[in-house]
Amino acid sequence: QEKKIYLAGYLPVNEFSEVLMDKDGKKFREKINSGCFSRKLKSMGEKFPLLLINHDYKNQIQVESFEYEESDNRLRILFVLPLSIEVMDIVKYLGEAKLSFGFTVLKDVRLPKKRDIDGVDYERTVTDFSSLREISILKNKLPAYSQSKAFAGDEESVKRAVAKAELSERRKEIVRLQQLELDRY
Repeated sequence: QEKKIYLAGYLPVNEFSEVLMDKDGKKFREKINSGCFSRKLKSMGEKFPLLLINHDYKNQIQVESFEYEESDNRLRILFVLPLSIEVMDIVKYLGEAKLSFGFTVLKDVRLPKKRDIDGVDYERTVTDFSSLREISILKNKLPAYSQSKAFAGDEESVKRAVAKAELSERRKEIVRLQQLELDRY
């Protein structure tokens, strides 16, 4: 069986980004609505987003296949990459990396906020993409969505890393819910 490199990860759905700035200098936070990713990816047919480093089209990574699954709170992705020196050089220092994505908006909803109270001028909910051009592995850059994660390696090590990360997130959620319950008393 031919050896491959697997890049698995997830992007948040229905969770707000870090504070961003639009072209007019207004601060905002955005979230991607449920179904937004899967509708766009389904409409792309056999095509899939490019895999880049830091949104740089000169740093495109060769991909053999792409799979995805969207749930209530995340888009899970899996890129299968050829085992080559070029790809190995790119992923060998990743460990647990962050992801980002390049898109254009077809439809969104903007809710005004008070910057002095909320820290932002508005919140934007993206309900449909016009395009989903690329998914990027971020190296030495901060993501708009800090909740994103990426893991690279052989198939088994990536499966273990993803399972461990998801278990950790479930534990954090349980602790958060327990704290909410305690705070009620």
